[in-house]
Amino acid sequence: MTDESWRDLLGPRSIEDILGERVPIVVGDETIDLRVLTIRENREWKRKMDLQLGYFLSLLTIEDDGERILALFDGQERVWLELLIAYDVDHKLPSRAVLEDRLTPMALIRAVLEVWRAARPLADIARTGMTLTTPTSNVGWRERMSSWLRRTAGPPVESKPN
Repeated sequence: MTDESWRDLLGPRSIEDILGERVPIVVGDETIDLRVLTIRENREWKRKMDLQLGYFLSLLTIEDDGERILALFDGQERVWLELLIAYDVDHKLPSRAVLEDRLTPMALIRAVLEVWRAARPLADIARTGMTLTTPTSNVGWRERMSSWLRRTAGPPVESKPN
């Protein structure tokens, strides 16, 4: 992986997913959209995550590659599964047994990192350098916002001296 390890591992979150408050989780060949948790639910999930994975996550840096991440979390699948299932407050994911049958260790790590990013959106935005993109466009959010403001600002108005 490159120095963009996390981006290589996860890819950018689409602006549609962020604004639509959904977290796409890939389980085998199926994508399941979990909703972003409410403030109270999110606080409880982060508390669980911090208790279970805080130490491991503190060892990671943005430069770490998939191999190092897997080495750190080797044998921690039970903890990762518990965190993924705990995030799914609406019970959209299949059973634990089905998850264990369909997810590879890397897919499980990706799924938990996806919900972690949804739980900490500002950290994710800072990490991506404010260059959120849509799946169909490479235009960053600044360009889209600037374009939208130009379209919605109304007709040009000439100012007159007092």
